Amino acid sequence: KLDDYKKYAEKFNQCGEICKKNGLRFAYHNHDYTFKEQEGQMPQDVLMQNTSADTVDYEMDIYWVVTPGADPEAWLKNMPAVSACAM
Repeated sequence: KLDDYKKYAEKFNQCGEICKKNGLRFAYHNHDYTFKEQEGQMPQDVLMQNTSADTVDYEMDIYWVVTPGADPEAWLKNMPAVSACAM
């Protein structure tokens, strides 16, 4: 459910704040399921719209973006912060 991804985003923000206070960065590593449409939206969009780029980085795994048919270049252009790309 997309509501679950909103809850995950809230937790990511909390973890990101804790990391930031301790000189660390919090990053989320995607898998294919966040690039599969649910309820008319992509879970990855929900995560990105509900997390703070100030405290949450994304480690894009290009394999898991391509596997469900998404375009990694388009996603990279829209991601506020990508700390690394895994291939």
